[in-house]
Amino acid sequence: MSLRTLIYLGWGAALFEFPLADANWVGALLILGASVLAFSGLGVLSASYLLVFKRGNPVNWAILGLSSVVGGMMYPISVLPKWLQYVARLIPVTYSLEGMRAALLGRATMRELLPSLAALLIYAAVLLPISFMVFSWALRRTKITGTLTHF
Repeated sequence: MSLRTLIYLGWGAALFEFPLADANWVGALLILGASVLAFSGLGVLSASYLLVFKRGNPVNWAILGLSSVVGGMMYPISVLPKWLQYVARLIPVTYSLEGMRAALLGRATMRELLPSLAALLIYAAVLLPISFMVFSWALRRTKITGTLTHF
């Protein structure tokens, strides 16, 4: 994800004359780091599912679909009905996109980025320990059942 972000920024600067000097790079890097931490928990949960069930993760697909529709990837969440705006606030991609856009396009100060940064760090603090516990359980289960090498 972080490499892809850098590639997109490079293309934006080269093709669309994105003003690189005006962005809040420290804030963007902090948002990027917090996003990687928050999404790592989801990735470990997805790996746990794959380890136990040995097939693609439908929950992961549902989260990706939900994120792309209500997370602000395609359009601002402000155009959604109120109840979907609440749903959007339950997924970390919303905070990641808001923070990154504010830092790179809106030249937001660190104070303005704090809500997005805090939300991402809370997601990381909750998801990472849970995902590691689930992965540990999944690894133990596959060792006990002898299915660890069935890939």
